[in-house]
Amino acid sequence: MILSRLLMYKSPEPTSYLPRRKPKAPLFDREDINRLIDAHHERLEEYGFEKLIIPAKLHEILPDSFPANVKYVAGKLNDHGFCAYLCGGTVRDLVQNTPVNDFDLVTDATPEELKGIFDAVSFHRIPAGHEFGYIEFDRHEIIDVCTMVNIPAAFRGEKHVPDFDPGALYSKELLFDALQRDFTINSLYYDIRSGDIIDWVGGLYDLREGMIRASVSAETTLRYDPRRLLRAIRFKSRFAFSFAEDIDTCIRKFGRSLVKRISPSAMYENLPDMFYGGYTRSSVSTLMEYHMLECLLPNTEPLCWNSAYREYVMRTAYAVDWLYDEGTVGLPLLAMAALLWPAIDSLRAQGKTAQEAAAKVLESQREVMSMSDEEADFMVHALLPDETDDEESLIERLDHVFGRPTFEDAKGMLRLNYMKYSAGSDNDSEAGS
Repeated sequence: MILSRLLMYKSPEPTSYLPRRKPKAPLFDREDINRLIDAHHERLEEYGFEKLIIPAKLHEILPDSFPANVKYVAGKLNDHGFCAYLCGGTVRDLVQNTPVNDFDLVTDATPEELKGIFDAVSFHRIPAGHEFGYIEFDRHEIIDVCTMVNIPAAFRGEKHVPDFDPGALYSKELLFDALQRDFTINSLYYDIRSGDIIDWVGGLYDLREGMIRASVSAETTLRYDPRRLLRAIRFKSRFAFSFAEDIDTCIRKFGRSLVKRISPSAMYENLPDMFYGGYTRSSVSTLMEYHMLECLLPNTEPLCWNSAYREYVMRTAYAVDWLYDEGTVGLPLLAMAALLWPAIDSLRAQGKTAQEAAAKVLESQREVMSMSDEEADFMVHALLPDETDDEESLIERLDHVFGRPTFEDAKGMLRLNYMKYSAGSDNDSEAGS
């Protein structure tokens, strides 16, 4: 049986508990490159956008190191007279000198032209109407190859945005594709033919400085697609970056209302990443800072004012990051369940049985985030307490965990933390009642 996405989350490699540091990026060690980046940043403050090229001779990112299928797709596009650029997170990670999980290409070939070039190209459509192409090779290697996207009609009138046709989905202009992307650090391009890095909106400067900044204004960017708010938090947590002032202001002012606009299916694609990857502590800390944890896990809303619960959240997040290192399967669902255990207690105090409380919590969570029936059953299992557990028996049972904990082992480990919270939070509960 093939398990669903949430049940297959598993650590690919360990992470460190040391304070996160920016990766060593040789690109930013060169004074000549930094001078170019600084001068570009100064001009952007006046003009909003300008093309910066870091030529291949100045950096060490070489096409020879790319997968053969990436070079094959790019070469075939070039042979048919179209451009081919690596884009988005691919270039961001290359510049940061971190492992690249996905190689994404953007081109000026239309979807119809892509179909004529590649027999095996498939497409999926996003709500905005764009078709995103992808080619699957042997061993399930997938190369995204997408047409440059036009500036959204909602961006008309935005400062520094050039004239464009608001009725067109696609574009032949790389600048237009850069402006429609979420954040400057994801608006970088790499020309596979020339080896040049191209930056229109200051992505290199922000990557060097550790800044999450919108490609246009933060309010326009986040209102256009509220999913970008979750992406902003994820990037901030993953890279230990800071928010630009306008993003910080926008999230504090509109964050809760924007989150409520995210569909359950979109939440399914984005929310679990908050509790995965070894940076759960940073994610939940940011969510609590902006008062959004209770929006994503609605049954926690009565608890989030409680200092004991907030400490419990951080202790749980720390344990989740350790469990990620150990390769525990199904971790995001387990992490969410652990944060919801106190909500189960609150409902049981109102006279509900454990099964009724778990069902109610799950019902509320499924209104926020889509889940398959299999995933829902899995989460109910995680939500239900084990009445036979006590601290002594759990500690004894967990003696063998420190190899690679199973889901049940992980649940027991988190429940020890929960027992500590439950024993110490009575006074806080009484104070808030």
